[in-house]
Amino acid sequence: MDGERLACEMTGADWTDITILERTTVREVGDRVDVEWKLSARPEREWAEVLQTADLSESQGSMEWVLGGGPDVVGDVVRWSVPAKEIEGADAEVRHRLYMANGSFGIRRSDLDGEGLERDGRAAIDTRVGEATGPVDQSD
Repeated sequence: MDGERLACEMTGADWTDITILERTTVREVGDRVDVEWKLSARPEREWAEVLQTADLSESQGSMEWVLGGGPDVVGDVVRWSVPAKEIEGADAEVRHRLYMANGSFGIRRSDLDGEGLERDGRAAIDTRVGEATGPVDQSD
């Protein structure tokens, strides 16, 4: 799939989860690093909002990390400035939030098309477990 493809083109049965294509460290500023995760598609605004506001996973580490700000979605990239020693925690957090956004957005899309509903009208729950991502550059 072309990385520039807009997620809004993928509706209903055509919805494809957004994945991480690669992770790169952009720059170091003091004891913090700016990290970017390249996405497989440019998400719609609503998807980005879900990723940015998703419930935190059980983050552990320094207070600066645990209480710090969250990631931003800019185009088809997730950006986050994190303490250098917390890169792996940030990676896990972005993957968690990506899974949450894909699940939430996919269910919303299927509901719009009348899919994803049980016979009594309740939403079906997605019980998939695991990572919704592709290979990640671990070179940093």
